[in-house]
Order: sequence, then C-alpha cells, then structure tokens
Amino acid sequence: MYKFVLALILTAMFGWLQSRAEEKTGPEQKNANTENFKMSYFTPSVSFNIMNFTDFATSPLSYLGGGFNGGVGWLWDRKKSEHVLDFDFIMSTALANVPQSNYFQTSASSNVMGLTVYDHFLVQVFKPSLPGFINLKVGGALMSTTYIRSNSVLSNSNTGVESILNLMAVAKGTFDISRKSPITLDLFLFKKTLKPVKRNISFQFNAGLLNMNYRPGYIYNPGMGLNGTKTNIMEFILNKHSWSVNGCRFVTKLEYARYKPSGNGHKWAYIWDTAVVPGKFEQFQIATHRLQYTFIINCN
Repeated sequence: MYKFVLALILTAMFGWLQSRAEEKTGPEQKNANTENFKMSYFTPSVSFNIMNFTDFATSPLSYLGGGFNGGVGWLWDRKKSEHVLDFDFIMSTALANVPQSNYFQTSASSNVMGLTVYDHFLVQVFKPSLPGFINLKVGGALMSTTYIRSNSVLSNSNTGVESILNLMAVAKGTFDISRKSPITLDLFLFKKTLKPVKRNISFQFNAGLLNMNYRPGYIYNPGMGLNGTKTNIMEFILNKHSWSVNGCRFVTKLEYARYKPSGNGHKWAYIWDTAVVPGKFEQFQIATHRLQYTFIINCN
C-alpha cells in the first residue's frame, strides 16, 4: 500500500512543480533558429515495472513480479547534441516460480530495491542527408544499476546483491510530428479546431560495449565469521563479492513527447532493459519492462 501512496505523492508534487513553471514564456521559440540554441529541462518521472530474473548463485528459481520506479533527471538539449542525466529508484516484489512440493515453501517471494544511474551524451549525424523532420544522434552512455534482493525462505542466502556497470553505444532517432498550423475538423454538428502543437516520437537503442559486474563467488553464504557488533553488516554480505568483466546488456526506449508553448510538457515511454551477468561462477539474468510517465519542466 505504501508504494501506491508514494506514487500519488510524487505525482502530485511533480504536477505542482510543472504548474509553477508554466508561468514562464517560451524561450525555446525565441532562440529556436539561433546557433546558440540551448534548452535545459528538469524531468521527474514515475513508472510501473514488470520484472523477471533468475539468480543461479542463490537458487535456479525464476522470479516474476512488478512494482514502481521513481526518478529525477535533467536534459540539456542543443541543436547538434543532447546530454541526459537520470537517477531511477526501483521498488518491486516478485514471486518465485517453484514446483509443487510438500517440503518446499511454494509461496516464496523476493523483495527488490535498486538504483540506476544513467548518463549519456549524443551528437547529431547525417543532418544534411536526412529530411528535416528526422533527427539522428549517436554517442555513448554510462549506466550503473545496483540491486538488493531479499528472500527469507533461502536462509543464509536470503540476501542477493549485485552491481552492473556498462559503457554503452547509443543510437537515437527522433521524428518530428508537430502540428505546424491550425486544423479545423467539420464534424457535421460542430466544428473542432486543433491548435498547433510541438510533439515528437523517438526510438533509442543502447548496447553494452564494456560490461562489468560485482557478483559473489561460488556461493552467497559468507565465509567470514559473525562476531556480534564487531562485524560490519555490509562487509559480511559482500564478503565473497568481486568484479568481473563479462556479460551483455541491451536497452531500448520508445518515447512520445508533447510540449506546450511555455516549453513545459510531458512524455510517455516504454523501456525494455535486459542483462546477462555471468560473474565469476553463477549467472544472473534479468529483464524489465517499464511504462514511464515523465514531466518536462522548462528550466530556462
């Protein structure tokens, strides 16, 4: 229940920030045709996620569940480049797909918390050769995700921790579908005039080039002794963890954005994120699907 309350509070807060920012005029329209064009946006977001993962270091159980994400971000947009910085907080609950048994707890579940930090920088390419409504950018991204998972049924292996760090190649295509002039629709009984509006659709693809992960050794059970208050809990949990360079990660994002004359707006996005993380011995696999709503708040 607390997740729903948190989502409502975040939505109300972001809506208030956006309504306050709408008092500004639209500097985007003033400098849209200048060489010094630069727009800065604050982009808080909320999203619903569906998560599927398997951790062979704790057990070969496949988990499926859902939850919520809350994020904050910034976008710096120039005519020929784009810089994005995002922080995304993850809260999910997943049920284990376990066989029916008289000796095994079939209601096993895992609570998942996590944090993703994402930063990308893209530059425009092929501009003279492309139609005016198409904007193609390529560049690189640094993406880091840390998951903390808990399943009390697994006893000494009930806590799973992993960090995934990826240096990625990025390609993004944006298609301008703005309405440039008013359109009047004759609906027989009445007429409807559609005003000009700025909007676009984009598709982005990220592929990991350098894939690193922080995973446990052969088993999750720590090898160090537990000595009351003298044992640091994080050192105990991470005792057998180490960095590896292997695996793969891919991310796709399909996005629809709509802007107001003030420069404020909103966007919807579907995000698919999948990673295969071999680690040192046992593999971790995860795929998430997210439906995200983002407020676009003009900071100029």
